[in-house]
Amino acid sequence: MRTMMSSKYPSFSMKKEVKVKRAERKRSSFTQLTFMMKLYGVLVLFLAFSVALGLRCYTCASTEPKSCTGTTDCPEIFDRCFSLKVEVLNTALITKGCQHNAACVGPISCCEGNLCNGAVPTGPGVILLLLSSALMMLFI
Repeated sequence: MRTMMSSKYPSFSMKKEVKVKRAERKRSSFTQLTFMMKLYGVLVLFLAFSVALGLRCYTCASTEPKSCTGTTDCPEIFDRCFSLKVEVLNTALITKGCQHNAACVGPISCCEGNLCNGAVPTGPGVILLLLSSALMMLFI
C-alpha cells in the first residue's frame, strides 16, 4: 500500500523542480518586459529629440539645382521648406530655404518635413528606420 501512495502523489523533489521552472519563467518574462520598456524609452527619447531640434531645410541660391546641398536648422517661426525658381534672361535662379506657411503662395513651392525641398527625393528618416527595426525585434 505504501508503494501505491508514493506513486500517486508527487515527491518533494518533483514539487521543487516545478517551483524552480516557474521561477525561471517569471524571471525570463520579467527580463523581456524590462528590455521592452527600455526600448520604448529610447524610442520616445529619440522622437522627442528629433522634434525638439526643429525643421531642417536645404538652403541655397544657385543656377545649378544639384548644387543645393547646404542645410540649415530653421528658426521656430518657420514651419515649411521652400523652393523658388525664377527665370531671368534664359537663366534659372533657384532659391531654397525655410519659410512660414502664410508665405507659401504663387510660384513658391513649399513642403513639410526635414529636407523635403531637395532636388533628389530623400530616403526614409532615421526615425522610420529605428521604428521598423524595433518592430522587427518585437516579432522575430
